[in-house]
Amino acid sequence: MRRCIVFLVLLTGVLSSCRVQRFVPENEQLFGGSSLVITADSAVGEPKSLQVELEDLLRPAPNSRLFGQRIPLWLYYRAQRPKTRKAGRYLNQKFGEKPVYASELKSDRTMALLSNRLENKGFYHHQVTVTSEEKRNRLYVTYQVHLEQPYRLKSYQYLGDSSVLGAIMRSGVSDSRLKPGRRYDLNQFKSERERLDGIAKNEGYYQFNPDYLIYRVDTAQGDRTFKLYLSIKKATPPEALLPYAIASVKVFPNHSILTDGANPGHTVVFDSMYFIEEKETFRPRYLQHYIKFRPGDRYSLTAHEVTSNRLAAVGNFRYVQLNYESGDSLRFDEHGFALLDAEIYLSPLNRRALRFEVQALAKSNNFVGPALLGTYKNRNLFKGGEILQVTGKFGFETQLAGGRQTGLFAYEISLQSELIVPRLIVPFKVRQQTGYGVPKTRFTLGGSSLNRLSLYQLNAAQLGYGFQWQKNRFIFQEYQPIAVTFAGLSQTSPAFDSVLAGNNFLRRSFEQRFIAGMTYLFQFSELNEVRMEHRFFGQLGLDLSGNLLNLAQSAVGRQGAIFGQTYAQYIRIDLDLRHYWQIKRDHRLVSRLFAGYGIPLGTTASLPYIKQYFAGGPNSVRAFRIRSLGPGIYRPANLDLQSFFDQAGDIRLEMNAEYRFPIAGFLKGALFADAGNIWLANDNPDLPGAKFSAGALRELAVGAGFGLRIDIDFVVLRFDLATPLRKPWLTTGSRWFDYTVPAGSSWRSEHLILNFAIGYPF
Repeated sequence: MRRCIVFLVLLTGVLSSCRVQRFVPENEQLFGGSSLVITADSAVGEPKSLQVELEDLLRPAPNSRLFGQRIPLWLYYRAQRPKTRKAGRYLNQKFGEKPVYASELKSDRTMALLSNRLENKGFYHHQVTVTSEEKRNRLYVTYQVHLEQPYRLKSYQYLGDSSVLGAIMRSGVSDSRLKPGRRYDLNQFKSERERLDGIAKNEGYYQFNPDYLIYRVDTAQGDRTFKLYLSIKKATPPEALLPYAIASVKVFPNHSILTDGANPGHTVVFDSMYFIEEKETFRPRYLQHYIKFRPGDRYSLTAHEVTSNRLAAVGNFRYVQLNYESGDSLRFDEHGFALLDAEIYLSPLNRRALRFEVQALAKSNNFVGPALLGTYKNRNLFKGGEILQVTGKFGFETQLAGGRQTGLFAYEISLQSELIVPRLIVPFKVRQQTGYGVPKTRFTLGGSSLNRLSLYQLNAAQLGYGFQWQKNRFIFQEYQPIAVTFAGLSQTSPAFDSVLAGNNFLRRSFEQRFIAGMTYLFQFSELNEVRMEHRFFGQLGLDLSGNLLNLAQSAVGRQGAIFGQTYAQYIRIDLDLRHYWQIKRDHRLVSRLFAGYGIPLGTTASLPYIKQYFAGGPNSVRAFRIRSLGPGIYRPANLDLQSFFDQAGDIRLEMNAEYRFPIAGFLKGALFADAGNIWLANDNPDLPGAKFSAGALRELAVGAGFGLRIDIDFVVLRFDLATPLRKPWLTTGSRWFDYTVPAGSSWRSEHLILNFAIGYPF
């Protein structure tokens, strides 16, 4: 406690010394910031949706704060002194901020921007005023916006001739989302033009452009409604009004971006396309699957984009470019379509690559340490886009803040190989998919040896065969019909042998050496849609093991082992749901729900140990140390080697919420709350209270805390300080945090948990 008081006194002194007012010139005043207050008539009903958009227009932004003080500004001022040391100049360069003075405020310009944006949103009748106030030698301004009823759409129609393009536009307008009652919004009108342009291009109108479409708005209705009319500009070039078809397709698989034009070479005709290169690098019979159009097809923007995406997704090309040429004079086919020559230029990546890495690893189980990796990669192995990658690794790690005193050191040696083929490889004939993504077949083979010093050595071998494909830009799926793992203990220590001898349940988990089954993964992600206010991520995983083996053995009257080894039989289902709410710029509220359920089958009493769940730690319930929760309300009497292995389970439920906000530069902050626990699917007499039951929600652990993140472009260093609010192993009625407990050293050790990790937790 004495140390805490001294630290707080010192921190207060440092922050007090960071006052910047004494550096401000006499004729200047610091700008404190802007705020926006929106009021509206009852008929408006939607001013909140404008709050974030209008706040982005407020200029200038005030100097940022850290711990309530303008430390970045203070660093800037200190660095301007003549005798500033190199460290001071460095801190200013990395974290300092130039002062923002009240003289930089242009409130009239900001008011004009607000009015313009409101008119673009249909609020032609509005008032914008500004007031200012001085507080502690700083100027603060408030913009007050009052909204009256906006203009809303009464009707929307296309005005044009009866040409084919006119019919396309008329049909597109009839399917538009601009329906009567929709508020006037200039951005929606721009999006509508781009949508109609895409429809026209998919019908062959290659040279059409959104700028050739023009709106006319009639607001003379008297009831704050408007009629919207769309037409094609009279000045539209004649060639933009013509449909186009593909005359020829030329592919250059070995094009160099350092040369102009196409590389000369030998020409091979395959599936009515020309493949031109000096020496065959990519077999045409494989490459043609990724090209969505053929000679004679009508030009289509969708086919163009899908072809470009699929060629890039093969993973063999540094550069993919599709060009279309109509020639010096227009040519036409028998159907009246103007003709285009399509040229596809592909610049391959280096075929072979060898890379060595030295890594600093931080795992979810609090193990950290260095690792040396060597990777060999061979692209286009069989001239069909195949990628072979072989990786060798040696690493040493130790556990930080694990709450255990033994078994904290380990080294690992592994050799993993992976062959990815950009098409389906199956023992029966199948039509290759030609949709959005490139279906890939993935073969894996590897082995590893993990030596947990003074405990055991675990040797493992893995074999996998499966498929992965991107259905669209949001959905990814992976299916492994063959997923085999063989793991065996060796060189166990007497201490570890005594643990297994005293816990039959745990011993059987380690004895399940053979895991043979299938896995399936479904993932939906909107995380790349950075402009969306609400983004979602969902992942469903299914892991089945031993079921087909058990069925086959039952048919022949045998059961329980294969190749002389026991095998695991279970079903495991994982569900991970996340919601990202962009409250305003760099301010996000992220929530997550994870539920995992493992169902042991047959003679299997629990999941294999390497498949079990654990709770607590930097990516789980952060107010509890790694693997220190559960299962259920079970709490070991001593946190020793025995309890380290006991606190794992077959079922996991976890909920997290985190508010993320900027502090200064690449320094970010977060406030978070976590809740979760693990349970066993079956009763274990050695672990009372560990089995999952109907009252499991009353057994959740709860914690909350504050985090600091150093968010650089290529890495995020995360520090989270948390405290437990609810301990499920305590008696009912005393599980919630007791604030009257003296804050002694033992109390701080148990209630102030600092987590370090790399990357965001979710």
